[in-house]
Order: sequence, then structure tokens, then C-alpha cells
Amino acid sequence: SRILFKRVPYARNEEWVPQQQLYYALQAMGKVEALHSKIFQAIHEQKIPLKSVEQMADFVQRQGLDRKRFLAAFKSPAVIQQTLHAAELAEQAGVESVPSIVVDGRYITYANLTGGSNEEVLQIADGLVNKAMLKQKKKARNQSVH
Repeated sequence: SRILFKRVPYARNEEWVPQQQLYYALQAMGKVEALHSKIFQAIHEQKIPLKSVEQMADFVQRQGLDRKRFLAAFKSPAVIQQTLHAAELAEQAGVESVPSIVVDGRYITYANLTGGSNEEVLQIADGLVNKAMLKQKKKARNQSVH
């Protein structure tokens, strides 16, 4: 059995779309892992506004990235397409809150849904993964019988 974890940025409203593009631009540059936690801290702990492309470009430049290369990635058709695709995935899965965990494209959980902590969400996600794996095994068995 195989489990694939994929981080998909979700824009709950139009104001968050540039932050989706920020993620995908950094992904295109191979810098998500290097900067993800720094960006999270900047926004949520240091209260640094990273809402406009200019604010983001200034921030990533201070982190040592080439500003022009970042802006080119941010505005690229590939990044725009990934942003649109992320919105489609979130809508299909019924994502309403962040962070959310979607399993097998059909099961979803998040702290507000469970009324609990992120730790409880992870426990529920484990159960959903097991449920999805069992369904896949049954489906595979049924296909091999027919």
C-alpha cells in the first residue's frame, strides 16, 4: 500500500489567492521547504503583511531569492494553472477550513469539524486512511474475481 501526502494551498477567498501563487512560485523555484516555516512565522507570529505580490517579492528577496526570478515564477502560466487546479480540488473535496486533511479525494477532516485539536484531526485522518485502503483492497479483489 502507498500513501501520498500532498500539500495543497487553499484560498478561502480572493484575498488569499496571491498566497497560493506564492506557494506555487516557491515550489517552481524549489524553495518551499526552505521558506515555508519562515513565511508562516512572518504572517502569523511576526504579523508581517504578505498580501501583495510586491510584499512577497520583498520578503523572498530578503531571504536570499532572486526577485526577478520569483516574480517571473509568480506570474507564470504554470503557477496560475496550479492555483486554479488547487481551487478545483478544494471545491471537489468540500474544503471549508484550514488546515484540512482530505483522504482519497472523498473523506475530509479538520479541527473545526471535529471540535478538537489538530492532534485529534490526525487520529481521525489515520482512521480515514485505513477506511480508504480497505475500500481500495475490496475493489481490487472484486476486479480480480470478475
